[in-house]
Amino acid sequence: MNHPQNIDDVPKVSGAFQSLIPIVNELISLVYAQSTGEQVRDAVITKARLLNTMLNDMKEAAMNIEGGDMPTSRARDMVDFLNAQAEIRSKIIQRFVETPMPTLDAIEEIPTSSLPSPASP
Repeated sequence: MNHPQNIDDVPKVSGAFQSLIPIVNELISLVYAQSTGEQVRDAVITKARLLNTMLNDMKEAAMNIEGGDMPTSRARDMVDFLNAQAEIRSKIIQRFVETPMPTLDAIEEIPTSSLPSPASP
């Protein structure tokens, strides 16, 4: 796989999330494959810095989402509140539809022939 080797190679995509699995997988593979050595230490440090950068970018992207700074419990509370408000408004509209309107009914009963015609130019 062709993954970025250092922080500068990571494409900057503002407001987007990136998969961490390839980087974590490579980190684990590096640590597992070579127990010691300067080369593995440098490779692990590079991947760890890359992972840290990606995590910080994802955190920033999440914070920039509308409401991204809220805990999920607060977001659920807001959704519940909005659903309750929608239900109230739906009931009000339903009552309005079912309410008899004598004036409107009387207007509907007027024959169209008795209505004045628009003025001709």
